[in-house]
Amino acid sequence: MLRQLDERTSHGIVVELLYDKKTKTVTLVVKDHDTEYEPVVVEDARDAFDHPFLYVSDVVEQPVPEPQSRRASQLTDADLFAAAAGEWHVDDEGGEEAMV
Repeated sequence: MLRQLDERTSHGIVVELLYDKKTKTVTLVVKDHDTEYEPVVVEDARDAFDHPFLYVSDVVEQPVPEPQSRRASQLTDADLFAAAAGEWHVDDEGGEEAMV
């Protein structure tokens, strides 16, 4: 059975320390807005609680971002030939691709 040792919320980040009496381990749980990180068993509970992102790395489920502009999957054969011929230009200001 898990017992909550401590919890804090700051800027949408929830940090919890959970103690498992059976295994005598402390687990760090971090949730950041819509992202939940894999729980991590930690040895230095206080440091993990104060600096959670030094301990967590794996995301339980990360949403896949939607493409914001035309990407490789949307390019036509003509676009690819133009890129190969050096006729493709990426605008440094707005990030838009265009034929030159």
